[in-house]
Amino acid sequence: MKCQFCGAENIRSHGPCRICGKALGEVGLGSRPREGVGAKPTGTPMHDVSYAARTERLTTEEIARGMRMEYAQWSTDSTQKIMETIQELLVAARSDKLNIADLLDKAAKMVHQQFRLRWVAIGTRIERDGLYRYNAFAGLREDAMKARQRETFKREDFDGAGKYPGRMISHQTMLFLEEDKPYTEGAEATFNRPALMNSQRRSPEDCLEADYLDVHIFGGKDDLLGWIEASGTLTGKLPDVNTIRWIEMIASILGVALSRRQSKA
Repeated sequence: MKCQFCGAENIRSHGPCRICGKALGEVGLGSRPREGVGAKPTGTPMHDVSYAARTERLTTEEIARGMRMEYAQWSTDSTQKIMETIQELLVAARSDKLNIADLLDKAAKMVHQQFRLRWVAIGTRIERDGLYRYNAFAGLREDAMKARQRETFKREDFDGAGKYPGRMISHQTMLFLEEDKPYTEGAEATFNRPALMNSQRRSPEDCLEADYLDVHIFGGKDDLLGWIEASGTLTGKLPDVNTIRWIEMIASILGVALSRRQSKA
């Protein structure tokens, strides 16, 4: 049934609208119920749901079928698609056959595709020497990916000072802007389009070639286990706050998985 207030389509013809929450069949704002739909017997308040809707008898199978249909419709919304892919990561992270390489690759591709980012890279700390290296990529050109695979980082490189000047957005996220030159000499090759570097930023939302976010992957006591590095969107904008919060959630899932691996070592 189409909601008379917001126009959203609903599986059921009674109860609250799935979008605006108002009662389906409710009369208000100058609307009038169609004959036979939402009609009220004498004495029934006009703001109440239809008398027929409140008194009709449904079988348990009809109730279950309606909920299945609503569940299927729910999963077509973009937010729900993100939640579904996060659920997949959770299943992989808690698996007895946890494969960290596969999990990081899945996470990189998921972040890249779901949030329509130009590129994504994920790195972790290597326990044998305590240095941080890239492990998974999505959206990077082959030459840029190989250049990144040769890089190593120390813990202090993620604090937004020193060689990589950045700005704190949250406890978990640092923003690196091209104007601050958040890369070392010769590291231009680690970006997809180095020829576009040093372009002019025309609005605060614009994303330049060398702009990127680092979302930290923490273990217990804020032990930095790795990071998710992400560029701007395909439309040339910096990621919005919703995107950052989703990526922080994904980083937290990876933190649990990496902590599990650490405890088994």
